[in-house]
Amino acid sequence: MLRPAEASRLSVIVLEHGAQWPDAVRRARERTENAVIVAQLAEESPRELVARVAARLNRAGEGQLEVAVLGTSGRSDPESLEARAAVGALLLGAMPRELGGELVLTASETCGAERRAQLFALAEKLVDAHGDASVFVRLELGATDFTTASRHAGLRSRLPRLGALSRGSTLV
Repeated sequence: MLRPAEASRLSVIVLEHGAQWPDAVRRARERTENAVIVAQLAEESPRELVARVAARLNRAGEGQLEVAVLGTSGRSDPESLEARAAVGALLLGAMPRELGGELVLTASETCGAERRAQLFALAEKLVDAHGDASVFVRLELGATDFTTASRHAGLRSRLPRLGALSRGSTLV
């Protein structure tokens, strides 16, 4: 494996079947030299997607994962939610802490309040489990960008009051 100074910067884009092509992909590509795209096949289960993402990250081991985008579909069944969390954890776990990184969770701006709440909960869970001062998790709902920051100086998030999106609470 290459040492950090020698490795190329890498972005990884994972798209669930049915996800819209996120704007975040363009920005990720602008920041890195190389990109890996893993798109879920129509006949592929969420668990199979997790296994394929893990295998692909292992093969991409010589690059430094700087930006990851997880384009989510409208599925909210338990298997899909578990797989989404597992993919997020894999992507954050592959980012070198000494260099930092960013995970962008994306969904359509037309997704409903329940789905938005699920995505905010996932972002918070990923920050709690994997976030530190160098790794950020962001949520993009169409053109709207919310930053669920790392736990830098005790700050857990920089989210505006979201009303029904966060079930009436401020996510801080």
